[in-house]
Order: sequence, then structure tokens, then C-alpha cells
Amino acid sequence: LTINGGNTFTIKTHDSSPITERQVESLLQSSFLFINQGSALSALDSLDTQLSQLAEKRGRIGASLSRIAVATNVLSAASENSAAAAARIMDADVALETAKLTRQQILQNTVSAILAQANQQPVLALSLLTQGRK
Repeated sequence: LTINGGNTFTIKTHDSSPITERQVESLLQSSFLFINQGSALSALDSLDTQLSQLAEKRGRIGASLSRIAVATNVLSAASENSAAAAARIMDADVALETAKLTRQQILQNTVSAILAQANQQPVLALSLLTQGRK
């Protein structure tokens, strides 16, 4: 607790971060009447207790924020891993479909070649027959 010569004073927590005016107003909800040194010490004890409670709450909030940050990082990594796995699956599907298409094209070309040869057989036979008559 720092009291300046004027009407201002500053209350800082153990980590030296200032407490806002609103927090001070909350701390001073009950009015303190400093009749003697005992009541002033009692008021300071009350302020210390409330500051300790505030520091504890800030610590819990900080720990919660830390856990949220860790969870966010874990979920982000899981999302990236899922996207990478989906991309690999799609790549594998494209490769499989390309292999199937190539196989079908080879079969189609083979069938076309067989049909072309089969169509040539009667022409050859007819050619041989007509040459034998001459």
C-alpha cells in the first residue's frame, strides 16, 4: 500500500501489478473507521486478506487460461493431423482410380487389337482363295 501526499494511493499485489480503481472500490465495500491503531491494523488485515483472495483468484484464472491455451494447441495439432490424413487418403484414392482407369484402357486397347486381327482373318482367307484361282 503506497500513500502519496495527495488524495491518491496505490495498492499493488505481490507481483507488483497495480489494482484498478474498481477493484479497490470492491475491496473497500465496508467502510473502515480508524478510531485507533487497533482498528487501523484490523482494516489492514482485512485488506491483506482480500488482496490474498484476489491474488488467489487471479492465479486460478491464469492457470485456467494456461490450460485453455494448451487445449487449443492440442486441438490445432489434431486438426492439422486430420487434414493431412484426409489429403493422404484423397491422394491414395486418386492413385487407385488412376490405376483402374489405366487397366481399363489397356483392356480396351487389347480388345480393339484382337477385334482388328479377327476382322483381318476373313480378308486374308478370301485373299488366299482368290489367289489360288488365278
